[in-house]
Amino acid sequence: MKAEILGCKTGVAVSGGMDSMALLDLYVKNGQDLVVINVEHGIRGKTSLRDSEFVKNYCAERNIPFLGFSVNAPLYAEEKGVSVEVAARVLRYGIFRKLLDDGTVDRIALAHHADDNTETVLMRILRGTGIGGLQGIRDSAEFIRPLLSYSRAEIIAYVKENALPYVEDESNFDSVYTRNFLRNEIIPLLKKRYPDLNASFARLAENAAEVENYLSTQIIPSFECEEGIFIPDVFACPDLIVKYSLNAALKNMGVYQDVERVHFNAVVGLKDKQNNAFLNLPYGVNVAKYNGGLLLYRPAKPFESIVFDGSEICSDGFIYRFFPSEKILKSCTADFDKLKGAVVRRKEEGDFFRKVNGKRKLLSDFLNERKLSVAAKDSLLVVADGKTVLAVLGLEVADEAKITSETKKIIHIIKEKQNL
Repeated sequence: MKAEILGCKTGVAVSGGMDSMALLDLYVKNGQDLVVINVEHGIRGKTSLRDSEFVKNYCAERNIPFLGFSVNAPLYAEEKGVSVEVAARVLRYGIFRKLLDDGTVDRIALAHHADDNTETVLMRILRGTGIGGLQGIRDSAEFIRPLLSYSRAEIIAYVKENALPYVEDESNFDSVYTRNFLRNEIIPLLKKRYPDLNASFARLAENAAEVENYLSTQIIPSFECEEGIFIPDVFACPDLIVKYSLNAALKNMGVYQDVERVHFNAVVGLKDKQNNAFLNLPYGVNVAKYNGGLLLYRPAKPFESIVFDGSEICSDGFIYRFFPSEKILKSCTADFDKLKGAVVRRKEEGDFFRKVNGKRKLLSDFLNERKLSVAAKDSLLVVADGKTVLAVLGLEVADEAKITSETKKIIHIIKEKQNL
């Protein structure tokens, strides 16, 4: 067995179990520049603390750099409504990510092996995964798994041959956890009938990776716009590419999980809906059909009504500024005295608006004529006197607030992107 030698600082994730102790031993023997990373998850009480102390003492006796962390996975699971397994992984990878981001390590080596990959693929199949999930455990630029081609049996043999100490996580024998159920009860039965099970699942993962890599080249690129993220002309593509393009855009918004097949199918169904039809997705993201494409956005935050006095207003990443002006600019200038004292708020059902020298109509009809996206409409602020809208900030001034020969003070309204 060999551990990959890298010309950079490697963080070796070590729990104290047999797999991670074998990985650490290989890295040490290869003379790798490393630091051990141990995360105690707060799941098993004293035995969990004992395991972390074992790793710490092992490193101290051999002058191996050590970083220890403690998290409370049960509490996180309760707060977020997820399983303890998921909570532990989220918290663990949060620590890994921070160590990578602050430059403490360049890469992190994990002790996943071939049996882990088989368990992962099988578990995902049972959960109804797509092609991406069939890829199994994959390396990335920052997370590597040098033991992925080795079986658990080979690792056990290496540990025995080298008399490596290790601790046993007793929760590994509890088949109430899905992975343990597969590992302890299902996979041993499959291996009796199919001895090359790991190799078969590895081939499946590689085939899936080839398909996934090809499909990723076919997605429609998204781009940032004022309202959110837009995927243009995506409905001209096959449904599968719509789904892949949506998934890529969601990742750009920081959404990596909990968007399921039912969500993707519903989004594909927007193709036959009217413009601005929208759906709610997990993590507070909305997706709307807009001009043949998809607009992803987060709904506008609540805005508390205030009395207009000419002070700048901040809302949803924008600043609305009001400057004295000496000339009239179409749609951007208003009679200050006609706005002063009115209320700044979100648009409401039953609001009316009259363009300069135009006819009075419902604000919703005016906005539809402007062909605004549902996200743009959602985030609008208006200056209103009752149900009469005097100005749609950043868009249009009403006839009731226009400049006349009697105007004493002209204000110029500017909408700017807020620098966060």
